[in-house]
Amino acid sequence: MKKITKTTENQNARILKIYPQYFKRRYQKHVNLPLIRLCGRWVERIGFKIGGHVQVVYESGRIIITKVRPARKK
Repeated sequence: MKKITKTTENQNARILKIYPQYFKRRYQKHVNLPLIRLCGRWVERIGFKIGGHVQVVYESGRIIITKVRPARKK
């Protein structure tokens, strides 16, 4: 994957490609859905560790990913 960085005004911004993800379905032959991959040491450096939890908030044209603590089991 070609890494493109620092192409916006924000030095902490990344430009990522949206890939097709193929899924087989019983009711259809197949369906392609959009896939955005976030991986790399930079993700870990900003606090997103393996095994952690995130909250994803979305609206038209925007996705916000925030690190959260998992809810405690009662």
